[in-house]
Amino acid sequence: MDIAAQKGIAVADLTELIQQADYITVHIPKNEETQNLISDKEFSLMKKTVRVINCARGGIINERRWPGRWSKIASPAARWMFMTRNPFRRIPRY
Repeated sequence: MDIAAQKGIAVADLTELIQQADYITVHIPKNEETQNLISDKEFSLMKKTVRVINCARGGIINERRWPGRWSKIASPAARWMFMTRNPFRRIPRY
């Protein structure tokens, strides 16, 4: 028996996780394997009410392929990290 099962933790692949999650937080480095990791297929599998929090760099979530979703994010502060964002520009106040 592996450690996760011993501790009562269910292990899921990315597809299963995206289908079931109410909240998704992204905490991974950006590289060739992770660029656009979340795009069309993943968006189509998500619940309509999912909340996505990107704590990683822009480019992992392909926000250009997520039509209509950005306007439904509860807080504008939760959507400030985009692929095209200039990290040296001042973050606007809301």
